[in-house]
Amino acid sequence: MREAVITAYFILLGIIAFYGIHLYWLIWLYLTKKPIHDTDQDILTNQPHVTIQLPIYNEQMVVARLIHAASEQDWDKNKLQIQVLDDSDDITSEIAHKEVARLRSHGYNISH
Repeated sequence: MREAVITAYFILLGIIAFYGIHLYWLIWLYLTKKPIHDTDQDILTNQPHVTIQLPIYNEQMVVARLIHAASEQDWDKNKLQIQVLDDSDDITSEIAHKEVARLRSHGYNISH
């Protein structure tokens, strides 16, 4: 019985030792590897082109705020495209058209 307990103890001790060595190995890898981007400036200058699509159906109370919120994204205007996809059959289409025209006059790439 005593030999089985000692064997189990050494097996568990080996597992814990392996876990500790593996942990130190991961820490060493983390500290020695260089980051992919040295600065955040690289990320900001190499922004991809992004399209935001806004599907709308009879949302007259929120359509202007929705389109305005999409235009307020922290993204370069030249690399941002906003598409308002409107199937409304009420006054929502008119409100969306006015808001799209206003933003287009401010230089946004937006379509309705």
